[in-house]
Amino acid sequence: MAVFIADRIRSAFDVCQMSRRELDVTSQSEVRSLFSKGYYDILIHTAGTLNAGRVTEISPDNWIRDIEVNAIGTFNLLHHALKRNPKTRIVLISSTAAFNSYNDWTSYCIGKYAQVNLARALIKDDYKIYCFCPGAIDTKFRAGLQIVNSNVMSLEEACEPILTSLTDDLLAPGVYLYRKGEGLKNMECQPV
Repeated sequence: MAVFIADRIRSAFDVCQMSRRELDVTSQSEVRSLFSKGYYDILIHTAGTLNAGRVTEISPDNWIRDIEVNAIGTFNLLHHALKRNPKTRIVLISSTAAFNSYNDWTSYCIGKYAQVNLARALIKDDYKIYCFCPGAIDTKFRAGLQIVNSNVMSLEEACEPILTSLTDDLLAPGVYLYRKGEGLKNMECQPV
């Protein structure tokens, strides 16, 4: 997904794309170092991990790693990006899993739920945050899951609203859920 998005925006933006080998989002020092060198007008955060396994079966290290990448890594990026440039447009790629509970994806669901709630909190502080929660997408990530799903979106379908958020100010900052064949659903924070 990251490569697809980068390829689509290169003609309009100067793109600095970093792989997991180049930046460990869970490392405070690496993320701090990245943002000490400059600031970014747009940050698109696509990093994510999923180590499937039921709570009693999964390796605790793998469960914790999912939380570190999906939740703490997101915090690290947002903290340093917005401190450096409060006007940074942030695009987070979360998942419909943030709104679900799967017995063998607990760490992934929790990490993606954290992304959604970080976005909601920052939107309340008037930061320009777009948190997209797509359903199943045809990516290498998905291929490794070996789960049958007839509603898998193509990369083009999944990335269309993400690409729109980069240039179209008609889409308000928010948390958006969408699946194959469905439009964006704004998941407004409803206080209890």
